[in-house]
Amino acid sequence: MIELNFTLGILIVNFLLLMFILNRKLFKPMLEHLDKRDEAIKGSLKSAQEMEDKGGKKLAEHKTKLQEEKRNVIVQQNLLRDETIERQKEVLKKAKLSSEMKFSEVKSEINQQVEALRKDFSKLAGALASEILAGIIAKRHKFD
Repeated sequence: MIELNFTLGILIVNFLLLMFILNRKLFKPMLEHLDKRDEAIKGSLKSAQEMEDKGGKKLAEHKTKLQEEKRNVIVQQNLLRDETIERQKEVLKKAKLSSEMKFSEVKSEINQQVEALRKDFSKLAGALASEILAGIIAKRHKFD
């Protein structure tokens, strides 16, 4: 059986004294250190979460700006394309008018030359007909 004597009391006092000393010198500082470490980790996690949130917001802003700039570029490209098409139409219209005018001038010039050649040919034809007629008449007179 267990004997309850004076040594048990000394053991209990030693145990309580040891617990008191360990609590003050080991457990409290260790718990304080662990609490500080937990707070530092929580602070770092909170800071990291805030940075991640800020980064996400910035990324969303940049995506929005990028999409807006893409839309602006597309609008500018369309405007430039339309402007270029209009310029091409103007140039083609001017070229067509110019070619039509040159064609009319050349046609008029050719018609004038044709008329001049017709007059020359009719004079030559008249002179040639006169010469042929004179030759025929001269041959007839020779045979008569």
